[in-house]
Amino acid sequence: MRRSLRLWSVVFTLVLLAAACAPPNPTPGEPPAPDPYLEVDPDANTFEFATKLSGLNQPVNAAFAPDGRVFVAEMPGVIKTFDSIDDPTPTVTADLTAAVRKTGEHGLVGLTVDKAYPTRPFIYALYAWDSTGLWGDGCAANYQINGCVTGGRLVKITVDGSGVMTGSPETLVEDRWCFQFNAHSVGSVEMLSDGSLVLTAGEGANYTGVDYGQHGGQQLNPPVADLTPANPCGDPPGGEGVPGDPATSQGGALRSQDLLTDGDPLVWDGSLVRIHPDTGEPMPDNPLVGKGTTDDDAVIAHGFRNPNRITIQPGTDRVFVGNVGQGYAEEIEAVDIGSDTVHNSGWPCREGPRYHNGFRALENIVCDELISAPDARSVLTDPWFYYLRQGAGAAVTGMAFVPENSYPEKYHGNLFFADYVLGNVWAMTLDAQGNPAPKPPEPVAFQVGIVDMDAAPDGYLYTVNIAQGTVDRLTDENSEPVAHIEASPRQGPAPLTVDLDASGSTQPGGGVLAFSWDLDDDGEFDDATGPTTSVTYSDEVNHRVHVEVTNEAGVSSVASETLYPGNTAPELNVQVSSPLPWTAGDQITFDATATDAEDGTIPAGDISWNAVLRHCYTAQDCHSHPHVGGTGTSGSFVGPSHGYPSYVELEVRATDSRGQSTVETLDLHPATAEISLTSSVPGASVTLGEVLVTTPATVTVILGDSVPVGVPNTQVIEGVTYEFEAWSDGAGASHQLDISGDLDLHLNLEPLEDG
Repeated sequence: MRRSLRLWSVVFTLVLLAAACAPPNPTPGEPPAPDPYLEVDPDANTFEFATKLSGLNQPVNAAFAPDGRVFVAEMPGVIKTFDSIDDPTPTVTADLTAAVRKTGEHGLVGLTVDKAYPTRPFIYALYAWDSTGLWGDGCAANYQINGCVTGGRLVKITVDGSGVMTGSPETLVEDRWCFQFNAHSVGSVEMLSDGSLVLTAGEGANYTGVDYGQHGGQQLNPPVADLTPANPCGDPPGGEGVPGDPATSQGGALRSQDLLTDGDPLVWDGSLVRIHPDTGEPMPDNPLVGKGTTDDDAVIAHGFRNPNRITIQPGTDRVFVGNVGQGYAEEIEAVDIGSDTVHNSGWPCREGPRYHNGFRALENIVCDELISAPDARSVLTDPWFYYLRQGAGAAVTGMAFVPENSYPEKYHGNLFFADYVLGNVWAMTLDAQGNPAPKPPEPVAFQVGIVDMDAAPDGYLYTVNIAQGTVDRLTDENSEPVAHIEASPRQGPAPLTVDLDASGSTQPGGGVLAFSWDLDDDGEFDDATGPTTSVTYSDEVNHRVHVEVTNEAGVSSVASETLYPGNTAPELNVQVSSPLPWTAGDQITFDATATDAEDGTIPAGDISWNAVLRHCYTAQDCHSHPHVGGTGTSGSFVGPSHGYPSYVELEVRATDSRGQSTVETLDLHPATAEISLTSSVPGASVTLGEVLVTTPATVTVILGDSVPVGVPNTQVIEGVTYEFEAWSDGAGASHQLDISGDLDLHLNLEPLEDG
């Protein structure tokens, strides 16, 4: 479904990180399988996190060069480099923010270093960009409902000896993807041992329900001109401007199966592709080369929903793909490079090893043919490993194989993987055939916010935490301690006396720690000893204090803190000016003002804001989706379309001339409506949004949302087969519900004559 996205006849247009959020639901009529739930342990501490790089702005990738240099990708579009993992001061490699589209979960999300670096002084960056040329980082009105069409781009960057870009980025690939919504776009890029590149992308669909290409073109009140049209990616059979039909459409999440459909050029949505690092052309030994059209030659796997992160098994060139699920399961797929067939994960027709409830109800021709008569061009493959979603969801993210030179032998060769929502890092043992061992994965660490994991040349594993802005080393009882420092007060009139406490520092596995302090920022830890101390500063300038924590083996780590004598943080006031509670598609507007005792009025450029969608299973069990952000004394964003319960968390930050910040956070809750589902035969299975319910049922949704509802043409209830006759609203078996208030919806079923 690839098409030119540079020029449009209609003006049109908003993360993972994105994890869809419904709890798991079994598929009717299928025998129950054992539930592969992962053990979640917030107290897991076999390994801990030692922060090595900090102060980063939404980091999403760390790429380690063979010589120890580190490159870090920040989601808004900046690539930074560090001389080593112990270098505290970054240098900007390249600023791609003018090219990168940063809305929701779109941005700069993939980065890798050439394996022959520095002989081949190249890094490769994968990012979302405004392929329409119309909106930049913005979107057309009502983009949460209609979408915000985005493309992907892979660039090759030449760097000098200090890791700084020379010349301009060279585009290797663009215009091979069409992402309608602001999640599930481009993912990872990695280099195989032969020097070829493998890269992933999601299907670009609406992540909150069953998207078969029906979205777009929904008008606002009062009407506006700049809308994303219906079916903006031009998917068959209707093309641009014509909403998809449940039974025949090839759009929405079905773009993940584009390899198996005809009628339009191929897109790489939901696919893993393998290309040459200098030309962007398919590798000549890819499985589809020489077999019909050349348009599909790069594809080596497809049928993914959101394959956000990949890792390569050392010595095998086997690509492991973390595929984020929707309502049932998280998957880890293993794709063998060199196979003569294409791996098909099955999305959206399957999730995990089961049919997807919502798409099964559509009885769509793409899924029906895939399940009943698989195409010879790809092989429908069960996940290498999967686990069921829990609570407010899950999102498999960073993965890496444990090297054999730094950690205890029992973990050598294990696959470590993280979940952004559940928070744990797990260790998975492989058997002699390279499959998951019978032993369940072991939770070995806990930290919410991990979006990437890498094995570095020094033999350690490193994680990237987008929430904390850090790159952290996984440490065990045989490695370094984790230093931690508390300072009170951090600000106040000079002279300022500050109490410092490092007693919260830890050593995995336990042990005695020694403490040394650098209180004058001269790089020497010779100013104090012991876990606590105090210091007084008379001058009105910022001071950095550092503590070095050393274990019994003589291994150390350092923590630092900034103090502000003679300064106070700004006073910040944030007021929402639009009506609350909000509805989906509403413009939510706010004003922010900040004053500072030393600086006066804080300039607009020093006030930043970020709106995050919080999706909850219970009041205490929530996780975050990036939504939108900006700078200035006012801002606005669209109330999101999402499953309920959810709300928007608005965070506003004001920073003074000394770099000290004040943050105010507001929780903005939506207006809701109730959908009451009944049926002529109680016990009917209905898919509403992401959730499978049994009638009678009442489901709470966000007011203003557009929610898909569907039933199969036939279903068995208490041993009797019934067929769909009608909904009380007169629509087809599968259709959209535009939620303007509470809704009563009745399903009429008729028994089959032979039932």
